[in-house]
Amino acid sequence: MVVFALYIYLFIAIVTCPLHLVLLGNVT
Repeated sequence: MVVFALYIYLFIAIVTCPLHLVLLGNVT
C-alpha cells in the first residue's frame, strides 16, 4: 500500500513539474 501511494506521488510530481516550470517562467 505504501509503495502504491509512492507511485501515485511520483506520477503527480512528474505531471505537475512542467506546470510549475511554466508558471515560474511566466512570473519571471
